[in-house]
Amino acid sequence: TFEQKIIHKYEKLKGFTPQVAKRNFLDYVERWQTYGAQFFEVEQRKQLKSYPDVLNLGISPHGILLQNPEDKEILDSYAYKEVVTWGHSESKFILVVGDIVQQKRLVFKTPKGEIMRTLIHSYIHFKVQSKMQAAKGGGN
Repeated sequence: TFEQKIIHKYEKLKGFTPQVAKRNFLDYVERWQTYGAQFFEVEQRKQLKSYPDVLNLGISPHGILLQNPEDKEILDSYAYKEVVTWGHSESKFILVVGDIVQQKRLVFKTPKGEIMRTLIHSYIHFKVQSKMQAAKGGGN
């Protein structure tokens, strides 16, 4: 489980100075798929039949995550290059994923659609700007 992973890593850090232990632990958790993700509780409309009705939809610097809220297992993930489009209404968030050949439209019930849309837009905008700067030879 999630807690067992943390405890296991913590046990490995015994004997280190507090600074080194913290740095090692942060290096470890930064590699987690969920690191830096903002999660939103959403209700899916039976499109994902094997998934629970209520999910956590995570928006991270690397893409979109669908998480089981009970055991925190990542059920699915979509890199931003797989996100075709996204949008929202007052009570829904819509995500279209796939490629030119095949796409899947996912509709989630949530009052936080506008926040989710803005967060995805910001991450993608940042990625595009970073790539453009790197292409010009001035990126970090």
